[in-house]
Amino acid sequence: MGWYLRKAISLGPLRLNLSRSGVGASVGVRGARVGVGPRGSYFHVGRGGLYYRRSLDRPADPPQLGNDVPHETRADEPSIEVFESRGIGAMVNSNAQELLDELTRVNSRFEWFPIALVLAIATVGYVAWRFGPAWLLLAVVGVPVVAWVRHEDITRGTVVLDFDLDPIAKVNFEGLRATFAEFAACSGHWRHVTRQATQDWKHNAGAGAVISRFPLVATVASPPRTVANLDIPRLPAGRQSLYFMPNWLLIMEGGRVGAIAWGDLSVSVEEIRFIEQGTPPSDGSVVDTTWLFVNKGGGPDRRFKNNRQLPVMLYGAIHLTSASGLNEYVSCSRVQAAHRLASGIDQMRRAPEVAPQTEVPAT
Repeated sequence: MGWYLRKAISLGPLRLNLSRSGVGASVGVRGARVGVGPRGSYFHVGRGGLYYRRSLDRPADPPQLGNDVPHETRADEPSIEVFESRGIGAMVNSNAQELLDELTRVNSRFEWFPIALVLAIATVGYVAWRFGPAWLLLAVVGVPVVAWVRHEDITRGTVVLDFDLDPIAKVNFEGLRATFAEFAACSGHWRHVTRQATQDWKHNAGAGAVISRFPLVATVASPPRTVANLDIPRLPAGRQSLYFMPNWLLIMEGGRVGAIAWGDLSVSVEEIRFIEQGTPPSDGSVVDTTWLFVNKGGGPDRRFKNNRQLPVMLYGAIHLTSASGLNEYVSCSRVQAAHRLASGIDQMRRAPEVAPQTEVPAT
């Protein structure tokens, strides 16, 4: 049976909510409150068993639809392909187990600093309101306490990754970072979720397959609650995040962590034709045009009003898979950037596995 911890601290109209997910706060009166928490902001109203709650966060971007090949070429392929990695439970590398355990520990550790800071501010404000200058004495005591709590959170909740690479491993990893930087510099990046065959090509700009994709941002960032002496390429993948480490491909999903040895990865690259219905990226290559509604000859279907011409773009795509369940398909607006990143990943795959050279502080 799952368990949860929830506790509320009331400070007048302000209420602090403490749970395993994190710290939240709400303000209002009985029956109507506006709050923010680990799952976003919300509005809550109601009494006597009848309640209404609505999220105030901006909804997620809808998938972008398009096609990557002429409809005649996909007749023999499955009607739908899903690009979705499995859970990270099977993505475990024995050589990385010590680091995975430590990363799991620090990412599941509850941080007390936000609570200490909010309580200190609320208490000082209350004392200043009720007792005037007495808040100064309380602040003198409270500031060191909050600073100590912050120090404990950082010391006990941070993993220091100090990589010491041999010359060959250093060259390979620097090559990977350079190709990733070129990939990240593209104007457009997308994570593909599904590719579904369709016979209704007349209403899909001549497409025989419809692609569901979401934009993504390729960045350089250390895993949560870690400090590293190297810049780590990061690629978001839905619920998961992929970190391109010198030793392994590190996968994080919430507080859970997995790792795949570079040699256990499979990587493929291809050039895809995609019909853009929105604004095409500035560095993309237009290789053809089509119409939103087409006739058999490929021209515009005159039965539809506001039938517009669409560009057919040439993009580069990378497919990363593993026997342990990784299945990610990403594309970018420049074909050569995708080819070079796939080459950098392939070079890491072919290199001998690097022994872990990490420094994990004692708890």
